[in-house]
Amino acid sequence: MDSFASQLENTARRLGIYVAAGFVLTFILVGGLVLHGVWQQHRVLDDIEALLELRAKKITLASNIEALSRRRSQILFAQLLSPDSNEREGLMLQYLEASDRFEQTIAEFSTLPQDGADVADVQRLRSIEARHDELNEQALTLNNQGARETALKLLREKAMGLQEAEADVIDSIRTHQQARMAEQSSSTREQARAAMWVSGALGAAACLLIGFVFLAVRWLLRERSKSVNLKAKEIEQLSEKLFIEATRDPLTGLANRRMFFQELERAVARAHRQSTPLALGYIDLDQFKPINDQYGHAAGDELLQLIAQRMRSSVRAEDVVARLGGDEFAIVAENLDEAAIELFERKLRAEISANVVIGGVDVAPQLSIGWARLPADGVNSAELLQFADELMYRQKAQRKGAAPTRTRDTSNLAGSSLATDAA
Repeated sequence: MDSFASQLENTARRLGIYVAAGFVLTFILVGGLVLHGVWQQHRVLDDIEALLELRAKKITLASNIEALSRRRSQILFAQLLSPDSNEREGLMLQYLEASDRFEQTIAEFSTLPQDGADVADVQRLRSIEARHDELNEQALTLNNQGARETALKLLREKAMGLQEAEADVIDSIRTHQQARMAEQSSSTREQARAAMWVSGALGAAACLLIGFVFLAVRWLLRERSKSVNLKAKEIEQLSEKLFIEATRDPLTGLANRRMFFQELERAVARAHRQSTPLALGYIDLDQFKPINDQYGHAAGDELLQLIAQRMRSSVRAEDVVARLGGDEFAIVAENLDEAAIELFERKLRAEISANVVIGGVDVAPQLSIGWARLPADGVNSAELLQFADELMYRQKAQRKGAAPTRTRDTSNLAGSSLATDAA
């Protein structure tokens, strides 16, 4: 009997040891799985954060490359146009400094982790830059030989085409980085979510203690996810800001020249495809230079902002209003026939010509506007621009009582006037 009781006691003791050992092993196993899930989620979140920072840095460097390229072209134009030798020497120093910063920025971009698209974009940028350098060298050589007009003409014909190609590469970089960021964020977020739920299920199945640990870890991970999501929103806002800076005129908030030509090409394609009318209005303010000369550039800027505001309130929501530079504006209006254009112009003139106080003096802004209709006045954007520009200058000459004259060559407006504005 004692032997049997002893056996039962020994069996119970062994069973207790086995149960305790099983519980400990289960606890260790589940705890290890939970810790592994936590570590996996932290790793994924760290990867997302690193990727977001990398994409944001690439987007910022790409925008800096575009800005430095335009800055160099502007300095070169200013140097060729300057009659003062001391000023030209100063501008040359600025040009060399901008060139060094441009090369440093491309080199910094190249040192970042690259994929196939990044390598291709950098190669395209370097190829365009090599053509830029050759063109600039030709222009400087011609200028040193006394052929300044020939140098300017060379830059007007070719420099802006290279800048547009460079801008397309920058847009490609931005688009690629944003797509990669969205793709990688989505993939890693799914991995993190799956690991989190697996860890939670195992923890809840083990015991309340493991469940408590899981809930605590989940709270910590949620706080970390909030931090990562906040950074992602900041990068999204940065991308949106860079896009606005690339497509909007900083003074008036209207579409800039580059955005205008893109929207015009799209509108012309739609009009041909859908057989609908299209109207292009080319606008120039009358007597704007005297306001600048008499009251200063601040007053002129104030007037331009007011004119832009009045234009926006006068057009339809779907119309495109752009500032092309200086006091020149343009409007692209789809689905307007000739009668509608006349009503549209009367409303626009009435809205803009309302008196405004500039420098303590009442000013009634006036404008000259030339309309071109598709297909009556042209079948593509270049023809429409040329027709509207010539009509606008003819109207301006008639207002002054002078014979109609052309003040510039509009046969290739999209190229030549872009170069003129860059100068």
